[in-house]
Amino acid sequence: MPDDLPERLTRPLSRRLTARHWTLLDGAIATAAAANAAALAATRHPEPRGLIWDLVRYAAIAAVCLPLPWRRRRPLVVLTVISGAVAVSMALHSNAWLVQLATLAMYSMAAVTPRRRSLAALTAGVLVVFAGALTGASGSPSGALGSGVLLLVGGWLVGENTRQRRAYEQTLAERAAEREAERERRIRQAAMEERIHIARELHDSLAHAMSVITVRSGVARMLIESRPDEARTALGIIESTSRGIMQEMRLLLGVLRTPHAEADAPGTPDAPAAPAPGLDHLDELLARIHQAGVQVELRAEGTPRALPDSIGRSAYRIIQEALTNVVRHAGATSARLRLSYHPEDLAIEVTDDGAGGTRPANPAVPPGTSAHGLVGMRERAHLFGGEFTAGPLPEGGFRVLARIPTDEGTA
Repeated sequence: MPDDLPERLTRPLSRRLTARHWTLLDGAIATAAAANAAALAATRHPEPRGLIWDLVRYAAIAAVCLPLPWRRRRPLVVLTVISGAVAVSMALHSNAWLVQLATLAMYSMAAVTPRRRSLAALTAGVLVVFAGALTGASGSPSGALGSGVLLLVGGWLVGENTRQRRAYEQTLAERAAEREAERERRIRQAAMEERIHIARELHDSLAHAMSVITVRSGVARMLIESRPDEARTALGIIESTSRGIMQEMRLLLGVLRTPHAEADAPGTPDAPAAPAPGLDHLDELLARIHQAGVQVELRAEGTPRALPDSIGRSAYRIIQEALTNVVRHAGATSARLRLSYHPEDLAIEVTDDGAGGTRPANPAVPPGTSAHGLVGMRERAHLFGGEFTAGPLPEGGFRVLARIPTDEGTA
């Protein structure tokens, strides 16, 4: 089937028809059946018992056919009326084939009501048809009775099967909705835990910076008169450190402003005793990845430069998680890490030669890695107003690409 067809045209015909369509279809069937039954009744010899019985015969035909369009809305009422009218028609030796319309009503009854009620309706319908066959048959009633019972039972079986299938599909849909809701809850939980972890890292960095300011301000106070040059140097350190604090405070407030981030989630790891490593610890990370069985080729583009602590830590965490995913999930033996230093940002690209399959977690992966993978990497990149993409490559393997703005005005 072509992929460009509208979604509604790809569904089965029974799913595309609305309640109005089914009502019109039932109305057409009822009209055709009534016209056919009336024509057959008119071509036969008149009722020997008089005009009144002829009117009863036509009234029974109308009672069988007219309620049919409402069989989906009022199945029990329609089934009762049609079954009684069919019994009357059979008693008058007229249009016993109208029991087929009772079959439609029985189908609707079984399709939309519990089994116990539909079985009771089936039993009552069989008894009514049996009474009509006994009353109207001039000889043995077995023929009319047998066909009528078979049609009613067949309609009930098809309707019961439809009811069970609908119940099964509804159960599957509910389970799928529950799984989707659970997946979204886990994603939100992972994002919240990652934000809390980032906030704690920023808190550690701020505490370290405040300690530097405290020490340097004391030095500047003591040397302001005797050694003004050293005092100016201390004040310069205080100024640059304060700017870094302002930048990281904006990041911290942005994290804490996220809904529910202030509530500590169960299972969130305790805050580290020291600030998380930055890009200056990259060699140690690559050595651990190599011990885990993946050879990483590092390529640096541009001129490496000192980055703010918060950016360096986030870049390190993105690289760490991307390489950990290579070890755990890619089935790869080699990976490539490219760091591109641009004037306005830092680009991180991690690619591997894996096939995209899954394998058990490797026990040699670096400790302390996030358990939430792509969610954490995306959060860290977006925290600085950056970009993040991840996905399989056409030629095989997987790529993680992150861009983190590095100029002071971006954060």
